[in-house]
Amino acid sequence: MVQRIESPKEVFPSNIVVLATHGGYFVPDSVRRKLSDKITALGLRGVKNFSDFGSRWVVKDVPNDQKVVAGFSRAIGDPNRSLDAPDLFRDTDFNGNQVWETPLTDHEKTQLLEGHYKKYHSAVLNAIESAESTSQRVIVFDVHDTGNLMLATDPNNDTERAEAFPSICLGNKDGESCDPAIMNDFASLIEKHLGITPLLNHPYKGGYVTSKYGKEYNDSLPLDERFKRNVIQVELGRYLYMDEKTQKIDFKKLQSIKSGLNAAMKELGEKYDEE
Repeated sequence: MVQRIESPKEVFPSNIVVLATHGGYFVPDSVRRKLSDKITALGLRGVKNFSDFGSRWVVKDVPNDQKVVAGFSRAIGDPNRSLDAPDLFRDTDFNGNQVWETPLTDHEKTQLLEGHYKKYHSAVLNAIESAESTSQRVIVFDVHDTGNLMLATDPNNDTERAEAFPSICLGNKDGESCDPAIMNDFASLIEKHLGITPLLNHPYKGGYVTSKYGKEYNDSLPLDERFKRNVIQVELGRYLYMDEKTQKIDFKKLQSIKSGLNAAMKELGEKYDEE
């Protein structure tokens, strides 16, 4: 499922593409019955926590033709993993809870990948190539969020992450998926518009999406053409706009984060669209 979230009419520079690769938590009825008792006992807060569903709201105001939101759970084929990754279908969630009571069959996995994972990546490539058809330099933001709370079946037993996640982390595969100058400019704009100093390539450098559409693409270009395409993973601390225990979004806080991030993305796009 690739989801288009309705948004107000905003003008973003045409060289900007925004992704929410873990932006959904949908599990189809055909395999939902196979979810483990532990995951089922967690209820909707557990299914949501296994996604970055808050990111879909963070990118809500980006024009629909410049964003792609994955509306499905990573449990049915993680779109931020390669097809041959051992954790493409994860056995446990972030707190070690078993995801599947009954393992998915090879046929079910194939059907899920065809119906969701592959459609998402097709939409991502189309959005990037559409931007590249009109812009000399394209910047792709892959927006995620990470929690500090490890959820248990009993909310009273929830535990804090051993090392707190930073408010914002930006990843560009150590300078290989995005021009370091663009990355540094974006970090400065995050500071300007959100008052937060992001960490760079720590604790996350980026995932499969950053590699596939950024690093691998740039590696295929002649040296003088590198960084026509720039991919940055944006990892937000979901506690910035969410009550993690209930998985409920604080929309007042969200508006502040969303507005600041949009302003930073727009200003960065405008700067490099003129060059």
